[in-house]
Amino acid sequence: MSQLFDKFRSVGIICTSVPINLLYNKKQSTYGIVSCTDTSVQVYSLNKLRLINQFDPLSHVIDCISVSTEYGYFCACGNQIYRYLTNSHIEKCYKIQHGQKFKDIQVYVNHILGLDDDGDLRIWDIESGNLYGCMESSNIKLFLGLDKYSNKVLVGTNNRLQLWNIRKCELVYEFKCVDQDFKMMQQSSEHNIILLVFNNDKIVLINVDTDAILFTIKDYVHQNITVAVFRCDKPWIILCTQGSSANMIAYDLETLHQQFIYENAHESRIVSVKCIFNEPMCVTSSTDNSIKTWMFDGIDNRPRLLRIIAGHYDTPSNLTFMPSDNQFLVSSDKFGFMKMFNVDTDFRSTVLARLSINKIKNKFENLSTTTVYPISNYSIETSRTQDWNDLVAVHKNFSKASVWSTRLKNQSKNFLTVPNIVLKKYSDDSIYPTCVNISGCGNFAVLGYSNGSVHVFNIQSCIHRGYFNYGDEKTLLAHHGSINSVKINILNKIVITCGNDSMARFWMFDTKKLFKYIQFDFIPFDMDISRESNLVSINLSNFDVIIVCLVSFSVSRIFKGHFRRITCHRFTSDARYVLSSSMDSTLRVWNIPHDCLVDVLILKDGPIDSFAVNDTFSLLATSQIGKKGITLWSNKSCYEYVPLKRIHECDIKTSLVLVNHVEQEHIDIEMSQTEDINITIDNIDFKNDDSLISLSELNGFNWSNLSKLDVIRKRNKPKEGFQKPPDAPFFIDAYQDTKIEEHKTPQKRKLLDLLSYTKFSKKLIKASQNLELQNETTDNSDMNAEYDNLLKILKNMNMVSVYKEIQTLVCGDDENDKMLILAFIDFTIYHLTTKKNYDLIQAYLKCFLKV
Repeated sequence: MSQLFDKFRSVGIICTSVPINLLYNKKQSTYGIVSCTDTSVQVYSLNKLRLINQFDPLSHVIDCISVSTEYGYFCACGNQIYRYLTNSHIEKCYKIQHGQKFKDIQVYVNHILGLDDDGDLRIWDIESGNLYGCMESSNIKLFLGLDKYSNKVLVGTNNRLQLWNIRKCELVYEFKCVDQDFKMMQQSSEHNIILLVFNNDKIVLINVDTDAILFTIKDYVHQNITVAVFRCDKPWIILCTQGSSANMIAYDLETLHQQFIYENAHESRIVSVKCIFNEPMCVTSSTDNSIKTWMFDGIDNRPRLLRIIAGHYDTPSNLTFMPSDNQFLVSSDKFGFMKMFNVDTDFRSTVLARLSINKIKNKFENLSTTTVYPISNYSIETSRTQDWNDLVAVHKNFSKASVWSTRLKNQSKNFLTVPNIVLKKYSDDSIYPTCVNISGCGNFAVLGYSNGSVHVFNIQSCIHRGYFNYGDEKTLLAHHGSINSVKINILNKIVITCGNDSMARFWMFDTKKLFKYIQFDFIPFDMDISRESNLVSINLSNFDVIIVCLVSFSVSRIFKGHFRRITCHRFTSDARYVLSSSMDSTLRVWNIPHDCLVDVLILKDGPIDSFAVNDTFSLLATSQIGKKGITLWSNKSCYEYVPLKRIHECDIKTSLVLVNHVEQEHIDIEMSQTEDINITIDNIDFKNDDSLISLSELNGFNWSNLSKLDVIRKRNKPKEGFQKPPDAPFFIDAYQDTKIEEHKTPQKRKLLDLLSYTKFSKKLIKASQNLELQNETTDNSDMNAEYDNLLKILKNMNMVSVYKEIQTLVCGDDENDKMLILAFIDFTIYHLTTKKNYDLIQAYLKCFLKV
């Protein structure tokens, strides 16, 4: 995992394929909608569909959930069931020993029932957590806890419907009226009525008391029933079918007639429908990442859409933080929707709109009945947000560029279109924009087109303001091939374009003339610009990221390391780092001044499609291929010290072998490489290898500022010195200027000089005296031990004490002091030759030379 980023939370994911649940709050007399993301459980209020609680994330994907007013929330991940209380923390865990995966769980009275993939049903006591019972080798497919009993469940297995006693784990009764497989089972408000949906979509109502079929409903028109529930206020059955679209159908059980068909209730398969007790309302969830509430108050009691909360229908792309307000994150998807998510509070998240060619016509149309133009690229500039539109989006295979306002949250009526006079000069008039960039002033938009032309538009009036041409007045093209990216510098003087002709060209914005170009060996796919630093990053088709300086117009950095297509790359606001993501499921952080890789984020769930970084580099937002949500990552360097050192490629390859989604062919290649690397590493003894330099394990605050200690003292010295208080008038001034000097004999002076030496100096003198004796012999083991002990003495001192020790070495001018200096030089030379504690000895030597 990354040293720099830590997972924070997910936004934009409302629900998954796991059915939702309703939970009644007795204190507030309201319902809560319990859904789940991939790894966490979240609760929405029924009244306003606002997020009111989100539980601690789990390490695995959630397979099913169940709730209880008395016992809280339960979710199953793999072979474990976790219980949450209202404090959002895990309370208990129920686990299967043999490791099978749960496919359904249900809270029944004071027990939790779990059905695994082998068809075994296990029952746990909720409070104690002990296994209450187990029904093994029954090949159970469905089960349902009956409300009229406290210890009996209905079980569906092998064309049979059975009633089991969970306390004794024995069969009570087998119903004779069921003789075929069924895929759904639901209990009505009348506790003895059960609804069964067979595999052939035949619906049967059974009385479990009399073992009799009440009636049968067979609809040959609507097939593939996904959900069947009872309404709680009327004798109706609500069915959800999945065909070309997701439909809702209602049957009246009194007349046995179909009441209505509501087509296109969701964009994809409806997963669950929950009806409110004694209310003409229901809640639906779908795999299109949306939850809707419906009110049955229309004509013929048809449902009316009351509220909706939805994320993206597909993987979000083109992530961008709002330049003026980093709390909002803008994203788009292939259905043409553009959404703004608030990273702090979800209820402030809004949907800008979907591309509408004719708003009046498309207002009431569904996605499946209208032409969808996916957003391929867009650009935002908020300097003139209060005056006019600030967002321009280009759509795949659509000849016009749409204009939006993030302040008004809507789309403008005008489009950016190339005039017909200019289109007639092209050989192919069916061109469409592929990229866009708005100038820093917010007045102009530069669009690159599929035929290689680049045009300038005024955003306020949407009027065409010219085009770039490299010399041929007949073709009016800027590149030979499609334009991949276009950028404008901060002063609106230079426009940078790159296309499929493997060239990056630099244009004057005023004259529209070419003045510089760079020819690459590979095709440049995308660009990003740091306007304050005059740097442009370009990712090439050979998986490299290059940095181009807009002052010298030359390549200043080349970052190599990705081995698959680069999906996105971004500068940080200070242009110190550039981040790049690739299909190899890594996000890499490159240090531009040091020209090295400093951090790698490896994702096991899939490669990153797009990412964005806020202005302060405190948040990273990523969207992964196959995921409908956006993951937020916090930068740990904002609240703790994170050392960023150079990372070698061999370390990354070893970690990438563990990524699950990498193709097996690529895994075999990487395994063979990493095995060779591991073999060579294991055969090296790093501690006893004299060819390697080793660093000390001492903390940096003990030696890093040793040579700057005098500067630090001078800086911390108070501006005003100590002021002596005035003498009292009754003090006697006698003997004020007299000095009493002690008479010192020559023997006493020599004794004081020896005592002035510290413990380190004494041992250093002793080691230097022994050095002459050791040079005559071949055994230097004793000398080495003495130098090692001297280093230990310095390690145990603080930085000020070490500074004083080194300072005392050069205090005197007699022969003993000179011998002490030579001894210290021999001490440093010895440790430099051994190549151990290299950083520590360098700091000591630097301080010694400075003193």
